[in-house]
Amino acid sequence: MNAFLKTLSSRPLPWLDLNGPLTEVVISSRIRLARNLKRHIFPEKLDELAGIDLMETIFEAFSKFPEYERLYNFELNTLSETEKDLLLERRHITHNSVFSTMAGVVIDEEEYFSLLINDEDHLHLQVVRPGLEFQKGWKYINYVDSLLNESLDYEFCNDRGFLTSSPTNVGTGMRVSVLLDLSATYLTGQISGIVQAARVLGYRLHGTDGQEESNRPGRYLISTTQTLGVKEEELLHEFEVFIREVVNSEFRARRKIMADTPHRPLDLISRAYGALKYCFLLDEDEAFDRLMTLRFGVQLGLFEYLTFEMLELAIAYSGNAHLQQVLKEPLGTEDLNRARAMMVRKNIGLEI
Repeated sequence: MNAFLKTLSSRPLPWLDLNGPLTEVVISSRIRLARNLKRHIFPEKLDELAGIDLMETIFEAFSKFPEYERLYNFELNTLSETEKDLLLERRHITHNSVFSTMAGVVIDEEEYFSLLINDEDHLHLQVVRPGLEFQKGWKYINYVDSLLNESLDYEFCNDRGFLTSSPTNVGTGMRVSVLLDLSATYLTGQISGIVQAARVLGYRLHGTDGQEESNRPGRYLISTTQTLGVKEEELLHEFEVFIREVVNSEFRARRKIMADTPHRPLDLISRAYGALKYCFLLDEDEAFDRLMTLRFGVQLGLFEYLTFEMLELAIAYSGNAHLQQVLKEPLGTEDLNRARAMMVRKNIGLEI
């Protein structure tokens, strides 16, 4: 395995760090910019040789950056399946790009910034920060975007803004999203009100399984949808105001539920604890959901020995690619699920 990727496989996911603002509720925040180059057709219709040439052009643009020594770039078709799965689990690439023969990625050493090349668009720049940290994220991604535009000729129309492969991204080309833990909001039956408020303001709220009425309750994504007729800074400000209202609502729900019906969160958290302690087969999705429920329990002060650092490491190693890197051997699905159950128990002190 590549030395940098091997380093990534041995450390927690950076967007789970608790040093960000409001990480009690906001797990992470992401800003993504879609860009395309003039005189090049969109990646879906781009032939392989032209796509590889375009990728090399973008790599060359990054070589002029002052921070170039802190950046790592990879052609995905040169990586092993495990290495690509690792980047997928760490949110640097997409499922679509895994199978591409002309996709590339650039990652900074701290993993807060990455650029995916030849996915839906020629460039997808993204920053992912722990907690609610739009301003720092926007400052950096805007800086990188401006530097790239000095070397690369973006497809831009004065009337419509940046032109993208999807009409829904035309304009700013920007999508902003936050991943939240709204466990108390869900348990108190208030999630439908948040869904309606988001819809009225032009935002979308859905569970991590993609459904508004999620069968994996607690973790929700809220994302922007407007890209035309709006300035980036204004959209970020308005979105942050709304997210802060959602956060405050979750805090109120936590206080209320612990005062009025504490057995409800205790039941949810105890079931997650029991499942992780006594299971012998554990898949990726269940591992993430159960561990995030324990994270909610730690925030409510229900565990004396369990720390956020233990949970962060357990979540990272619950991914197939991370787990196989630790085990140093390829395993089938059932063997992976058995090994994951053992690894999770070990990392959070629940060995039996």
